[in-house]
Amino acid sequence: MKLRKSWLILPFTFVLLLAAENSFFATQSSNLHPSQNIWGIAPKTTPGFPVPTDDSTWVKADSIPLPSIGSNDAYTGLKVYGDTIYLMWNRYNLPYRVLKLNRLNGSQISYFDAPSIKYAMGVVRFGDSVCVSCFYPSEGFDVYDANGTYVRSFSPPSGFRSRGLDWDGSKFWVANSQTNANTIYTMTATGTLLRNLTNTGPVTCYWFFDLTLDRMIPNRLWVNDQQSPYVTRYIAVDTLNNTYQVNATFTHPGSPTYYPEGIGFYGPEGGQGYVYTEGHASPWAWKMLVHTFTSSADVGVAAIRSPLTIVDPNANVTPRAIIRNFGTSAQSNIPVYCWIDSAGTRIYNQNITFPGPLAPNETALVSFPNWLVGPAGASYSIKMFTDLAN
Repeated sequence: MKLRKSWLILPFTFVLLLAAENSFFATQSSNLHPSQNIWGIAPKTTPGFPVPTDDSTWVKADSIPLPSIGSNDAYTGLKVYGDTIYLMWNRYNLPYRVLKLNRLNGSQISYFDAPSIKYAMGVVRFGDSVCVSCFYPSEGFDVYDANGTYVRSFSPPSGFRSRGLDWDGSKFWVANSQTNANTIYTMTATGTLLRNLTNTGPVTCYWFFDLTLDRMIPNRLWVNDQQSPYVTRYIAVDTLNNTYQVNATFTHPGSPTYYPEGIGFYGPEGGQGYVYTEGHASPWAWKMLVHTFTSSADVGVAAIRSPLTIVDPNANVTPRAIIRNFGTSAQSNIPVYCWIDSAGTRIYNQNITFPGPLAPNETALVSFPNWLVGPAGASYSIKMFTDLAN
């Protein structure tokens, strides 16, 4: 992890409203979901971030018991939010069930069922809703409110499958599993394709199951892969070139007969990052240590909160960022920068100092002076970053 300095780059453009990831359009209206995540901070998924080779590990740290299931049932998707685990339970010839479990002991908090018989792969919270990716009887996504009441369904982009998924605060990341030809795509909250990332690395992936974004290192995600023996892939993504590659491969914990299914990131916690994962018939969910950072001074930009997905031409916009203390000691007087470029020229260059103190693992919202958006037809890129003095 790059210490003392981190950044987020969000390219955006005022051109056509199609296949535009992290894009901001000078238009009057939009049906895209706002770039907000009321349940937490979006991960640092930054285009073009350099690829480290030694930033992950795979050590079993803990496990929690899971409820027993039928011999023809299967656990699939899993995500972690604070001390709550969302777990997908496919029940044979019955509607799937989404369980909410206590992360510390596995006890059941609540659950909700699908309105009809379907089999599902992933479950994730986004905005004030819950999204479930389904693969039977057809590919698609079901949306529920925070209490589990069914709201709507939508289809994946044409030609794509709906496997494991995660939400980064403005868009979905979805595993598109085709045997030995897996891609990872991003889409809006209504199913519009944004990007399709193909594997250009030397490691071939077999069949993706669930997927989770890394919440500590930019441009990283974790995917369970049904390669024999069953494995978990640690993947680097490059959204500038629409590619990904496998940084590391780890043996999935538990019985070798359990398909590697759900996976969800948890952290940072005391400078450490974890993933929770389970197998299709596993009696346990395992907590795997994947990152250990012990630097005392490490504050970075965790998300760009403004501009949002849509801006109006010639409007005044207040750029905003979420900063996070990834280190082990409180930090004060934190310099935060915002650059906006157009056609290779810097047109906005502002910095503020966040007084703090910002405790370890805590976040803060910082705002910059207003930026006057140009006319429709121009294109811009925005970069926000921190730079600690020591």
